[in-house]
Amino acid sequence: MADPSDCEPLGYAAAAWRRACNTGVLTGLGRRLQALGLSERAVTQCFGVRCPGHAPRAFRARLGRIAASAAKSWPPVFETVPPAAVLPYLFVAGLRLPAECVARRVGDDWPLLRELALVSLSADRILAQATVAILPVGRALVVSDRADRERGRDTALICDDSAFHTIGAVPGRLAGPGRDRAGTRWLDVGTGSGIVPLARPGLAGSVLGTDINPRAVAMARLGAGLSGISDVTFRVADLWPGTRSDRVPGDGPWDLITFNAPIPDHAILAGGEDEPLYRVGPADLLPRFWAGVGALLAPRGEVIVHSWQPESGYPACLNLPGSVSAIRYTPRGVGPAFGLTLWRPDGPDQCRSMAVTLTENASHVTRALLDP
Repeated sequence: MADPSDCEPLGYAAAAWRRACNTGVLTGLGRRLQALGLSERAVTQCFGVRCPGHAPRAFRARLGRIAASAAKSWPPVFETVPPAAVLPYLFVAGLRLPAECVARRVGDDWPLLRELALVSLSADRILAQATVAILPVGRALVVSDRADRERGRDTALICDDSAFHTIGAVPGRLAGPGRDRAGTRWLDVGTGSGIVPLARPGLAGSVLGTDINPRAVAMARLGAGLSGISDVTFRVADLWPGTRSDRVPGDGPWDLITFNAPIPDHAILAGGEDEPLYRVGPADLLPRFWAGVGALLAPRGEVIVHSWQPESGYPACLNLPGSVSAIRYTPRGVGPAFGLTLWRPDGPDQCRSMAVTLTENASHVTRALLDP
């Protein structure tokens, strides 16, 4: 049995994931992991957070102080873990746990986790650690690299707040009068781990997530398999489907296009904090997106973008024709600043921009805030 210490290179693991997905093995495994405590409710309770996306950062910060004070290496080893916390500690916090403890918790699925390279063992085979992070979001299991993996161009970053803002901005339905859901199409650009479409299953009849990072696409497919979501397709592409040799007849037009955009390099270099969970991209990415996205929309379609916003003023996309609504949720003076933009080219010519103050009880932008 292959037992890589990590998913480097990803070849063996991705091939095993594909085989398991094709046979339905992944879906059964995902359901059993959720039943054993890898659920959104269990994670928020275990880590004392309101949003599952806050768990990795909050727990890492707390354990980082413990490790530093005890002069231990990261991540710490937890010798004793309550059974209900085993899977959140393993797959969300990324901790090293006694292999016997993990094997006892997952039972008959222990060989399968090893075969799929989702768990690796230390050299002495005493400790187990997840090779990936698996974050429960609603009914979905979203897969990415662990939070402690050194960031590189191919890193599939663990979900941060930007993904949950984007999820909150997605409409409740796409089908309008005289149309059914089966005829609607949704494109999620820069999908990463696929969290946005996986968190909103069934919204559209056809859903495609694209990302330039093959590693992220492989993990998004794994997350879809574990979640039992079969109506979302993930594909490698630079912004748009068809920009590489991956064009499939029938792509587009799209009723909804979403984009959780990375931060431009210059926003970090200008003095913004380079947070390890931030995704960073080239400065021309957003202009390229706005220049081409209109041609891909279906009539009455809409575009939702979460992005960095300049400290003075709002994004240049406010000059687009139709209906534009932009919200900045980052307080003034805090950089980098972030917000969401909703564009409806067929809407009445109007531009609405505003800043909102989020609270502990309402920590993410909602569709109601973004709708003009």
